Amino acid sequence: MSNPDLLKYAQAALDPDLQRLERATQVLIDYGFSALESVRTHAFLINNVVGYVSQELQTQLESDEGQTPTYARLSEVLKSRSHRLPALSELRLSDEELDNDINFRYFIDCAIQGVAARKGHQEAPGTS
Repeated sequence: MSNPDLLKYAQAALDPDLQRLERATQVLIDYGFSALESVRTHAFLINNVVGYVSQELQTQLESDEGQTPTYARLSEVLKSRSHRLPALSELRLSDEELDNDINFRYFIDCAIQGVAARKGHQEAPGTS
């Protein structure tokens, strides 16, 4: 990983004495998840957060280096109606729909809803 601080953050989610993981797991168990679903949910959400932060750091690095960040290039493509990327150009997304923070909250909300939908889900044999 190119950013050691981000790696430390991800590792801190699994603190050495595992107390944070224990608390998160217990909250999810109290909500009705199994212990296994709880641990997987914690890992899934941490991975999403770390991925988001990594992309934000990459965007900042690209900006600092004078490059057009990936999300800015996407916005430009969507506004230009490029024939080179016709499927993306057809999206016609607004600036709000391209807002990183709004999209991050949307993805986390989808993740939480998806996890909640699995509450009580019984795994098929051999999938654990």
